[in-house]
Formats: sequence, C-alpha cells, structure tokens
Amino acid sequence: MELLTVSLEKLKEKTYSLAELTNKLFTIEKYDLQKTNLYIQKIKLKTIFFDEIENLKNLSEKLELDLSFDDTIDYLDLDKVQFSQVISNLLNNALKFANKTNPKI
Repeated sequence: MELLTVSLEKLKEKTYSLAELTNKLFTIEKYDLQKTNLYIQKIKLKTIFFDEIENLKNLSEKLELDLSFDDTIDYLDLDKVQFSQVISNLLNNALKFANKTNPKI
C-alpha cells in the first residue's frame, strides 16, 4: 500500500508540472500570435498570492513560506491571469533554488 501511495503522490506532482507547462506554452503561443488582450479588473492582491501559494504547496508539502503584505495595498487594477502567471513563475523559481530537505521561501 505504501508503494501505491508514493506512486500516486509522484503522479500528482507530475500532473501539476504538466499543467503548468501547458499553461506556459499557451501563453507563449498567444504572445507569438500577438493576440494577447489584457482584461484589466480590480483584483485583491492577497487573493492572487494565496491562490498561487496553495498551488505551490501541492508541489512541496514541506515548503515553509514567510509572507508579509503591505496592508495599505488592497486592490490593484491588473490582468488576473497574467499577474497570476508572473507570481507562479516567481514562486516556482524560488522553490527550485530553495533547500531541498527543508524548503523555505
């Protein structure tokens, strides 16, 4: 049973990685075709960060995050999808270079 659990966990990690790569490919394709339209809306900054952090925690259960937010910044006018991609890239890169046994960002 333990082997099955480990195998399923690895499969889950690979699935998240594949989904992330697929999203990046679609984004690159949009830019290449110059068909990227920004959908600007008021977005709560903390919500975007916490959503992306939850996605990242699925890739590394040991991950520790030390977050502090400036409470004077509540909402921003931005494209949620594009900004989420930037945050996701930054967090994933931070995880890549974090300590493998005790990752902390």
